[in-house]
Amino acid sequence: MSSSLDVALNTINEFFDAFPALDGQITCRLCNTLEEIYGNQLENEVFGKIKASYHPARGEIIIPLANIRDNDDLERSLRHEAIGHFGINTFTADEKGRILNIIIDARDQPGINKIWDLVEENYPDLPLLMKAEEVFAYSCEAINPAKELDQNQGNRVLRETCTEKTRPMQLQDLIAITELVADGLRDRSRTQQIFPATDHDQFRIETKSPFIELGGQRYAVIHADDLVQQNRRSIMGKVLAVEPDAVYTKFGKDAEGRDQVVAHHPAKLDVIPTLGSFASITYGTDGLGKIVTKTRGHGLDQQIER
Repeated sequence: MSSSLDVALNTINEFFDAFPALDGQITCRLCNTLEEIYGNQLENEVFGKIKASYHPARGEIIIPLANIRDNDDLERSLRHEAIGHFGINTFTADEKGRILNIIIDARDQPGINKIWDLVEENYPDLPLLMKAEEVFAYSCEAINPAKELDQNQGNRVLRETCTEKTRPMQLQDLIAITELVADGLRDRSRTQQIFPATDHDQFRIETKSPFIELGGQRYAVIHADDLVQQNRRSIMGKVLAVEPDAVYTKFGKDAEGRDQVVAHHPAKLDVIPTLGSFASITYGTDGLGKIVTKTRGHGLDQQIER
């Protein structure tokens, strides 16, 4: 960053003053380069592109000052991370899921498609729901803290596009929802609702029952997250159901002889497997799963792109 560290600190303090609901919820960690924080975990060409990164599990924004061009660049990065990635967790898990899925449905809408193009260029390997969150965060960059915002408009848009679904989301609707979040962080009316234990647990599946009926048969449900925590990272089985919030694969029987399925969150999978295929899913240390699927009778590995 061409300006001094003191200028950067002043900008950060002014940002938090403008959005007091963030006080005590988020900390900013300044560094010169990302290598100081992550070592060699990222590819060299990636280091120079990242303006900031948000870790929701610990509520920390990391800002590599060498990648920040100027004060405006820093302010946009703060809006992206704090209003975007933190702010979307001020919705409930159900609300957040609906918003992200509607953003996915709206990816061909004028204006929104341009933001999607940017996300696809910068984050080609992210699962679809995470890309949708990036679209939301990029949309937050244009928020003007001095603008007088109308929360009633934002709530109306949220109801019409994401709850009642009476019409598709347009660019101005997405902007209204981001402004709803920003204004709530400004007047302290919004508080964090989702508290992920790890940076990927905000996409953890929540089920009301440990059992599910699929195709007329009753199964006991195991969460993929729980198997990964038990160091079982490779999970294989037939894909019994593909739903918006979960992919279910068959998992043999439990100790009491009951048939089981594993519930995988689509946001953590690199591709969505085909219903009826046999999937081999391997979870990495980042909590994300890579899939190879086989269609029985053909013997061919099939990658089903999202």
